[in-house]
Amino acid sequence: MKKVFLISMALFAYASAYSQGWQLIDPSPTVSNLYSVFMVSKGIAYAAGDSGLILKTIDGGSHWSKLVSGTPKTLFSLCFTSQNTGYAAGDSGIIIKTTDGGASWTMQTQISSISIRSVNFPDANNGYAGGPFTSSVFKTNNGGFTWVPKLLASEQCLYSLFFTDALTGYAVGGYYPDQQQPPIQVILKTIDGGNNWVTQSSSTLNILRSVFFTDDVNGYAIGESYGAFASVILRTTDAGLNWNSHSTGSSDDLFSVHFPDANTGYAVGGFPVPGLKSSLIMKTIDNGITWKTQSTLSPECLFSVHFADAKTGFAVGTNGTILKTTTGGVDPAGIDDQADATNILKIFPIPSSSIIYINSSYPISGAEMSVCNTGGKEVQKNILGGNQPVIDISRLHEGVYIIRIITPGRVLTGKFIRN
Repeated sequence: MKKVFLISMALFAYASAYSQGWQLIDPSPTVSNLYSVFMVSKGIAYAAGDSGLILKTIDGGSHWSKLVSGTPKTLFSLCFTSQNTGYAAGDSGIIIKTTDGGASWTMQTQISSISIRSVNFPDANNGYAGGPFTSSVFKTNNGGFTWVPKLLASEQCLYSLFFTDALTGYAVGGYYPDQQQPPIQVILKTIDGGNNWVTQSSSTLNILRSVFFTDDVNGYAIGESYGAFASVILRTTDAGLNWNSHSTGSSDDLFSVHFPDANTGYAVGGFPVPGLKSSLIMKTIDNGITWKTQSTLSPECLFSVHFADAKTGFAVGTNGTILKTTTGGVDPAGIDDQADATNILKIFPIPSSSIIYINSSYPISGAEMSVCNTGGKEVQKNILGGNQPVIDISRLHEGVYIIRIITPGRVLTGKFIRN
């Protein structure tokens, strides 16, 4: 039997004198990025991330074990079909499987050279895996023993799959056709097990990062912010014929959405760029009609959220961040969810080769503004004059940039494209 490294954890720590709805696991069992979390019960959960890392808890997060995955590849997605049987997928088309609760993992296949960002099983035998870069979807009907390609489209980019049954499923994503054009959103649906796919659409431009359905007709897709557009939550009540959008009011990206029941749902995200990191948790209790933000105890970006029931769940992210709630994210002292997020910057025009205008509902006159590239390197700094400043970007190279404005008690972020 492969060796399992047991890491003892301290009791959950609170970051202030008041009990918070989300508790930070401190110290964390790892400093590596965690990209996926999956709960199979209120006590048992798995998390996966960089360099083949898989963690497991059997006591609700008080202690975590490092499992031997057998691969050095980064793992982006977890899916369990029972308490003992589960799959992990990641870089280089890697899919591994356990049938003994993570004690051992076997290589199912290396289905392609692409990164697998999402693996989803609607039942014990039928499963789907897909990823960006070549917009590939692969299917198994024998519990992962063999996988066959069902969609190959190089012009698209997929980040998340969800199937409501063995035949009906959805794939979402998006891509930038070039650095001078706005993103193209991707929503695809199949009703024949992936043999054929039809394109669905919404009124938004946002690249979508995660999709989840609570039944055959009610579903949700969440995604990134873009320029003056806040990150978005899409909702359908007719199996994708129509997708209605809800703006988060935040320039933080959303990366994961999960509904433990028909009415209660959570979406998490933030900014993963070094030096600009932030976290965002949003919750609905009315079938996705309204959403509110929740307090977190960490500035780290969150990549995945999963719940065992309406109140018990985990969220994971950068630098080994693990958050847990047993109260549905609500402060036990009685402080409920916060108001909608308002840290959005309106930046226009996008794209631009010369100047951009910045508008915010929050006072920014006199604040310090930094412009960073997507690697987090600061390339420009300004002190803002007025609440709708004009910024000269003509000296920047073509590409996507991130704006960070520091104001008393708040950090505002946004994106723009220099063409």
